[in-house]
Amino acid sequence: MLHRIVVFFNFLIVPLLLLAENASNVRVHQRNKDIVITYDLSKTSDVRVFISQGSEDTFVLLKATEGAVGKHIQPGKNLEVIWHPLDEEDSFIAENVRFKVEALTPYEWYALPKSHNRVIQGGKTNIETFILVDIAYATTPQMSYGLTLGQTYSGLGWFVEAHSNFRFESATNEMVCGEGGYIGNELPFYSGHKKSSILVVNAGVVVDFLEWTNLSPRNRFNTLGVYLGAGYGSRYILWETLNGDLIKFNPNSYQGFSTNIGVIGSVYGLICKVGVNTISFKYLELEAGIGWIF
Repeated sequence: MLHRIVVFFNFLIVPLLLLAENASNVRVHQRNKDIVITYDLSKTSDVRVFISQGSEDTFVLLKATEGAVGKHIQPGKNLEVIWHPLDEEDSFIAENVRFKVEALTPYEWYALPKSHNRVIQGGKTNIETFILVDIAYATTPQMSYGLTLGQTYSGLGWFVEAHSNFRFESATNEMVCGEGGYIGNELPFYSGHKKSSILVVNAGVVVDFLEWTNLSPRNRFNTLGVYLGAGYGSRYILWETLNGDLIKFNPNSYQGFSTNIGVIGSVYGLICKVGVNTISFKYLELEAGIGWIF
């Protein structure tokens, strides 16, 4: 098959945004069958290069690139990005072509105006959003269900999660019993039925080691890291009396500080997590989740 490269550069756009003028002095030339984009970088940034052909103002991410492109590119002069156009298409005619060099620091990503469209045709945002359906299990036994929502950028991120068994009973008149079911020196007549209520809400940080160490391919479907969170949790055991009152069994009821830790990872957009959660370091449950990252 005949491969053709006809290079004709109309003009170059140095940075993608005026708010992130970290790349400058952009030059483009052809080297054999490759195209070389050279630029200077003033700050450590995530660098991507885009191309537009024709009169439309639509820029497509260049994928078959090597050199000073990707995450955590260090500042310097005459940095080179080598693009292999024939690795992306069988033929390429670069007529009326324009390039954009995007060089953004993490701060600039979050400081951009909300009106800016961060996703460009053929590319993706560096910010990854994930949502998981969770299940938690304690050996009492007790199970609860919930959701986790979060985002990561360049290996660091946040999450919030909540799970419950959706039984929100409370003690009648705030009555509490101790060991053996005694309230003071009195022992009520119990029916033998027990109810439980659990609610956990945590928020915390996510560290994606593959992104942080720049070991993962530059795509959104390959993460592996840890999460650590803290928040509030409550777990009550309620004993029912013969007259229908509910009395909180204090020895196995907990509320207050909650914390969780675990491992989180994704493959081809499917994200999973496995970890543990504790309430006041007295009540322990295993938690797991599965969902989607996009």
